Amino acid sequence: MILWSDDNISISMIFNNLTGQNFKADEYKAYIRNIAFGKMGFVPGTIELYKGGILIASGIILAL
Repeated sequence: MILWSDDNISISMIFNNLTGQNFKADEYKAYIRNIAFGKMGFVPGTIELYKGGILIASGIILAL
């Protein structure tokens, strides 16, 4: 799945949400289960954040 935005904020925030950087443990589990898996269609595994074609960060969406 590829997400993009030209606002320089949204995708970084979603990446941080998906990798658990913006949540405490219980909040992260609820977000992943209900939003990422349930509504957005993400699956567990490695994700990468690119800006301008350059890899900025990589992370993992945990399997719950």
